[in-house]
Amino acid sequence: MPPATEPTEPAHTVIDAGGEPWPRILGLLERCLGQLPDAGVVEVHSANPDVRVGVHAWCGSGTGELLDETVTGEQACYRIRLWPPPSSAAPSSLPNPEAS
Repeated sequence: MPPATEPTEPAHTVIDAGGEPWPRILGLLERCLGQLPDAGVVEVHSANPDVRVGVHAWCGSGTGELLDETVTGEQACYRIRLWPPPSSAAPSSLPNPEAS
């Protein structure tokens, strides 16, 4: 009997980028960071082969995790889990000078 596989998590949003260059797609992904739930999944469809390098570098930077990459002919599909940006809140252990 083959091992059971986990179901694929559905994408929260799909970006159909056509042949757009990586910088345009990057801007869309960065907008998604603030609009999706924490650890949201984005699916990017691209016909531009140069986008692959950008996706891998961006995910390697820790902003996202490449879950899956499928290439069919000239069309590529990247499933990316977006990690929320680091919190800019100040540590709660610092004294509050206004509390005295």
